[in-house]
Amino acid sequence: MDRLIDSSMGIGAAVLLAALFLIVNALMLMFGARLAGIRNRTFAKAVIAALLILVVGSALIMAFRMLIGPSISVIVALAVGALMVKIAYKSSFAQALVAYLLSIVISTMVVVGAAMAIKLLTGAA
Repeated sequence: MDRLIDSSMGIGAAVLLAALFLIVNALMLMFGARLAGIRNRTFAKAVIAALLILVVGSALIMAFRMLIGPSISVIVALAVGALMVKIAYKSSFAQALVAYLLSIVISTMVVVGAAMAIKLLTGAA
């Protein structure tokens, strides 16, 4: 019985982390879309784009990675991510690519900033 409780708590934690990941990605896509000049940007569209990138994009990227190798798959990953943003926001591919790239940069800045803040607050060397 204890294993069942432990595994269900693990599944619950995974679902919670996935939802948090999705919300954070949607927020970063909203910021990227705003900076890229995409009109009619809403949180719902950002969530749809994040879901498309997470589900469809991941499947396509894994398939391409096996077929063409890891170096070219980075370019394919950017193109597929931008295509998912284009579909969700009904924008041009160029705007979608800029929005997606900006969301990646903003996400990286947030993660690095949070890591630096934690390091400063905890006094870790």
